[in-house]
Amino acid sequence: APAAPNQAECFSLPMPDLTATGTNLTWYDDALLTNVVGNGPSFPTGQTAVGTYTYYVTETTNGCESAASIVTLTIHPEPIILAFTSSAATIAQGNPINLTVDMAPGGTPPFTIDIVDDDIPANPYTIPIPIPNMSGSVSATPNVIPVTTYSITSVTDGNGCTNPSGWTVQVTVDPYPIIDPFNTATDSICYGTIPSINMTLFQGEVPVTVNYTYNGVTADEVIPTVGIPVNILLDTAELNIGTNIIIINTVTDNSGDQCLAIDIPPPVTITVSPNPVVTFATTTAEICFEQDAILEFDFLMG
Repeated sequence: APAAPNQAECFSLPMPDLTATGTNLTWYDDALLTNVVGNGPSFPTGQTAVGTYTYYVTETTNGCESAASIVTLTIHPEPIILAFTSSAATIAQGNPINLTVDMAPGGTPPFTIDIVDDDIPANPYTIPIPIPNMSGSVSATPNVIPVTTYSITSVTDGNGCTNPSGWTVQVTVDPYPIIDPFNTATDSICYGTIPSINMTLFQGEVPVTVNYTYNGVTADEVIPTVGIPVNILLDTAELNIGTNIIIINTVTDNSGDQCLAIDIPPPVTITVSPNPVVTFATTTAEICFEQDAILEFDFLMG
């Protein structure tokens, strides 16, 4: 019987011809060898549908036909996704979600699912689905505000068959609050002058509450609008002569989401200088006309 290897290919790709090595080769599509479908070392089956197709090939030498070699062409199905979902439709910024892919019945595990988001640069994710499972998940953290889109770029099954997919899922991102800028226009003042600090809500669900501290005093400021600076007057009675440091402790939005520690702005410093204090005296309290008087000024502070 002639030597003839089996062939396999993925659906939608060009199908290979069946081949055999021998003399005067004849191809049949039935085990009884009654229906000749081809001759020669190469036989194009013309098959394109998913399935396994069986053929028989013989060789003839000196007028004698050999026993048939059985040859198969297997056309594997493309891996097909049944569902692509997120564990949450809306998530607070900085928190993870799970992306899950369910494969349609009939596919061949293991599967490899490649995913990217629409961040710049894009973040890649991979879901491996081992045998015999037909679904898998991966954790991802949406960063694009207000909506992060995840797209499946390719699906590969256990036969090496691929599918570009085209599936996407969107996750709405509730941004955590960020104060930027946080500054002061009164960074150096004289004692008694009323200083102030400025806070601007860069992003977040309003109203946002900012908890801040200076010299042991803790206060809250509610910011009602994004992008509009809020000017806050400080209590002069709580300020020290010298350096005063104002620190933001927490920034909390209307949903209870807090600013990440890494995004809390650095402290603001206000320096308070003492007002001048002077004593005025004379050692010549009584003098004659046209004599010089001595006046003494001593600055105790300033």
